Amino acid sequence: MASRNVELNGCPDGLRVTEGDAANFITDEPYNVIIANLLSAIVEDVLPGLERLASPGAVFIISGISSRWNRRMLKFFRRLEFHVLDNRHLEDWHAYLLCR
Repeated sequence: MASRNVELNGCPDGLRVTEGDAANFITDEPYNVIIANLLSAIVEDVLPGLERLASPGAVFIISGISSRWNRRMLKFFRRLEFHVLDNRHLEDWHAYLLCR
């Protein structure tokens, strides 16, 4: 799905996309951008583990969060010492741009 979205959005050649189960994903190379479209409970479970996949200065794009859980997620991000650079919403769904 991610590879198809790269194609549909005209992203530049050379963009490396890897898809997998966030909880079990293993890599030798850290990522500059990590994107996760997950429900809030799953984000709470996997975000600490995703940090190990990030290069220094990496950004995280977390989406798929219902407005019902927005405040809880903002507190959760702060507790993990993430900085919310942007918080956008469309209808009842939120996406966050985070960094450490």
